[in-house]
Amino acid sequence: MHTSKILRSDQFQVRDAHGHPVDLAQGLRDDDRLGIVSPRYEDGIVGAGAAILLFVTAYYDLQRRRQQQTGEDFFIYANYYVFLFADGANVRGAAGPAPLDGAVSSAYGWLDVWPEEKWVVVADAADLWRQVHERGITHLLIPMASGEEVRTVPPHVAPQLKAIIAYARPDLPAPANAVSITMGEKPAEVVAEAIRRLPPESPAHGWQSPSVQYVMPVR
Repeated sequence: MHTSKILRSDQFQVRDAHGHPVDLAQGLRDDDRLGIVSPRYEDGIVGAGAAILLFVTAYYDLQRRRQQQTGEDFFIYANYYVFLFADGANVRGAAGPAPLDGAVSSAYGWLDVWPEEKWVVVADAADLWRQVHERGITHLLIPMASGEEVRTVPPHVAPQLKAIIAYARPDLPAPANAVSITMGEKPAEVVAEAIRRLPPESPAHGWQSPSVQYVMPVR
C-alpha cells in the first residue's frame, strides 16, 4: 500500500475527447473488486497502469475518509486482481514467456496489486471468465486489442460487472474518441518504475512511458 502514502485523486485528470471530465471510479465502494485482464504480462502495466492507480487511489480515498471519521488507521490492500495467461509454466509476454515470480510479480506489486493471491494465472479464455466470476469482479479493465473470445464478456459474468473499461496499448493507436488519463508526476513515476521492473527482454522497455494513457468505457 505504498501508493496510499504518495498518491491522491487530484493527481489524475480524466477527460473525454471533447475535454469534459470523466469519473471512471464513480460510485466505487470499498468492497468492489477490480480485475485487470493482461493477455501479455506487459499489457496491464503499459496500457492500464494509469487506470489501475486511479482505482487504487480511489479505494484509498475511501479508507482515508473512514479514518477521518473513526480515527482508526488502516493497513489494507484493495481486492484488485490481475489475470495473466499461462504459457507452460510461465506467463505470456510480448517477447516470450517469463516466470511470474520475480520481475513480473514485482511490477504488479509496485502498482499495489498485492499480495500474491491477486496475481491469477489462467489457461485460456474459458478459465479467465471462470476466475473473474469466482472472484466477484465488479470493475473490469480489458485490452482494446485482444482476441474476440477475450473481448466478449460471457452472459453469466456480465450481470456482476458494474463497469467495463477497455484500455489501449501504447504500441497501437488509440481511438479518436478515447478517454485520456493524464497522470501527475507521482503516478507517472510509479508506472515508469513498474515498467522498469518488467523482465529485461520485454519490449516495453523500448516503448515510450507517457504520462497519458487512453481508455474506452464500454459500460
